Amino acid sequence: MILRLLTLLALCGTLVPAPSQAQDSAKASSRTADSTRRKIDSTIVKFRVDTDHASQVEWGQGSVAPGDTVRGDLVTFFGDTEVRGVVLGDAVALFGDLTVHDGAYVQGDAVSVGGTVRVRGGEVGGNIVTAAGRHVDGDDAGESDEGGTLIIDRDEPHSILGALFAVFIAMAMLSVTGVIAAAVMPHRIDAVARRLEAGVGRAFAAGLIIELGFVPILLLVLFTLIITILGILLIPFAVVAVPLLYLVLGALGWFATATLVGRGLTGRDGADRPAVMRSLAVGTVVLLLPFALAALLPGWGGGLIALAVGVVWVATTAGFGAAVLTRGGRSPSR
Repeated sequence: MILRLLTLLALCGTLVPAPSQAQDSAKASSRTADSTRRKIDSTIVKFRVDTDHASQVEWGQGSVAPGDTVRGDLVTFFGDTEVRGVVLGDAVALFGDLTVHDGAYVQGDAVSVGGTVRVRGGEVGGNIVTAAGRHVDGDDAGESDEGGTLIIDRDEPHSILGALFAVFIAMAMLSVTGVIAAAVMPHRIDAVARRLEAGVGRAFAAGLIIELGFVPILLLVLFTLIITILGILLIPFAVVAVPLLYLVLGALGWFATATLVGRGLTGRDGADRPAVMRSLAVGTVVLLLPFALAALLPGWGGGLIALAVGVVWVATTAGFGAAVLTRGGRSPSR
């Protein structure tokens, strides 16, 4: 009996850890817990740093309220940007105005593409960059602006280069698109151009009437489809097809007008593919020259831009009418 008790005590001694072993186990568990805690703290800190330095991107309108801080860049697409707080990066307005109000601070650059940079009592630590736009500063002397601020010309050379670059890009894009269209359908462009040459006034009148009748024509098409069950299913297609048809005919009319202008300057008349491509490219550059003049002469910018827009509108409307009268260049040109 005593032997059995001694054996049982010996077994219990092997199962229960000694005090030193228990202490070592507790220390190992503590080290593991500390390591895990450090990893969690490091992840939290890293997340906070990444969040604090994230850029703010807005679509339509962008703003920084007084007392707020954007710790990265502030970028706005197709809308105006109002900065009344602090931006630690760059403030960029793409195709919109950027205004830095009194008490605001932009640590980086203040940039506007196709808009105006207005500094109304605020501070910009970096450069003020405008492309195809202008810079307005309420603290410098110059010509008075509509909003009571003052226009200065210290960034005018940069704005001129930016505007010229934008016009050059537009010329290149339209020329390349037109050359591709002339390569694909030279005879249709030639037919519309000859119809336009036969009567610019009639083509312009037809184009103007159809432009003004866009909404009535679209409503008439939708009403016609609504009265039938099958037509109701075609309403989404019609909503897309009618504007797309206007766009295609307008582009065809523009290409035809540019071709006609290019023929008048080069003196080469022909319906073959190379002749149409060459005339179209030359005509596109000529029709967009008023925009280049507006960029070179900022003092006359308003009047020259109005002239340029008027020339493009008249050319597109007349070509649009000729495209409609020839049913997209299918019917005889005369």
